Amino acid sequence: TSSSRALYRDPCTAAMAPRMPSPSPSSKNHFAALAFLCAGASVPRVASMVNCGGHFQTSCSACPQGNGEAWCNGDCAWIPGPSNSDSQCVPENTPTTGVSGWLVSGIIMLIFACFYYKKVIKGPPELPKVNDASGPRRYGLFECCSRENRDTCLYAAFCLPVLSGKNYYAADICGFWPGCLLTFIGTYSPFYCLTVCIRTLLANKIEEKLGRKPDCLMNLVYTAFCFPC
Repeated sequence: TSSSRALYRDPCTAAMAPRMPSPSPSSKNHFAALAFLCAGASVPRVASMVNCGGHFQTSCSACPQGNGEAWCNGDCAWIPGPSNSDSQCVPENTPTTGVSGWLVSGIIMLIFACFYYKKVIKGPPELPKVNDASGPRRYGLFECCSRENRDTCLYAAFCLPVLSGKNYYAADICGFWPGCLLTFIGTYSPFYCLTVCIRTLLANKIEEKLGRKPDCLMNLVYTAFCFPC
């Protein structure tokens, strides 16, 4: 009968239960989508990968695999240590990378400054002091590009702390080492804005020593936007 056809025997309870209507095609699609989402939620996410510069790993520390610096590239940077086992492969934008580079640069600059102080500042002959109006003439902003000033331009660009210390010493503003350390720490640190103000005041004093009228505004502009100037 129609009523018997609407019933089916439950294999678990052996009882007669009403037969559920078959789902429509659209309902099947909804059920399939729901099942897919549920299955995806139960699968753990794959950890994000980093580019080691030729291969990929889950983290920079896993990049070397015993091969040292050669396998630490791409998104990662190699931080050398006293021994190869103490070295680290870290993300390139980590603060450790900047601090390490700052320390290495400081050590190289310190070694050069020691030789420069011994050979140039103390001589013989000892570097003369320039404390009157007989000092060199004022140069234009772009004269550093001329052939005769090319060496001085490169000197200021790559050895700025040493050059600043020498200028402060020659103008009798401060000693070589205070001027050198002030310029290095102030230039390559977050205290750049404070260093700009201090160096502007020192530049004014140098011009006074040379018998010139200080141009505070221009010295501030030069110090802020053209530090080697």
